[in-house]
Amino acid sequence: MLVGPPNAGKTCVLQVLADTLCLLKEKGVLEEEAVTYRTVNPKAITMGQLFGEFDPITHEWSDGIVAIIFREFAFSKSPNRKWVVFDGPVDTLWIESMNTVLDDNKKLCLMSGEIIQMSNSMSLIFEVMDLSQASPATVSRCGMIYMEATALGWEPKVQSWLKMLPEQWAGENRPCIYALCRWIIPSATGFVRKNCKVRIFRIKIIIMVDGSLLSSVEFYYGVL
Repeated sequence: MLVGPPNAGKTCVLQVLADTLCLLKEKGVLEEEAVTYRTVNPKAITMGQLFGEFDPITHEWSDGIVAIIFREFAFSKSPNRKWVVFDGPVDTLWIESMNTVLDDNKKLCLMSGEIIQMSNSMSLIFEVMDLSQASPATVSRCGMIYMEATALGWEPKVQSWLKMLPEQWAGENRPCIYALCRWIIPSATGFVRKNCKVRIFRIKIIIMVDGSLLSSVEFYYGVL
């Protein structure tokens, strides 16, 4: 489980790790295997769409997204590492259905009676903001990596933005632009934290890290 607030770099860490392992495989270094992964947001769909369900009228079984991914990876002959990434909140509404997967048995048991055994090359990865709704049984079955957004800061976002600027006008001006950002951004974010209340669509007051504040500037004004 990768645990941390938004803009902590959880998704980028996974993507960089996957790309690195693929590059090592391509170059034949350290006998590593490439990575194939599928990402699912478990809270964006219903439980039936996630694990599968019987049609109440025809009584026919319809596979869910997790069942399809598990079957694809479990019966694949490829030696690649296979990651099933759950990018969304962990709560008892869906994670309890995966207790048999998180156990040493590593089996997905569906309501249809089908049991899918995870292969040795498969891994489950969870991207979550917090574990406030997760049960102790779920937490004890997983390894934890906590990522702190304040440790990342705003500079990586600005540096990546500078690399995407068109050469026609950025060119030699990048050091100057970066110096201006180092001068303005800390003062601006400090002012916002001291004097402003940050809301999402004028509804809920939230605490935002510096990276999220820059993202809001990008969203509203197209600056970054």
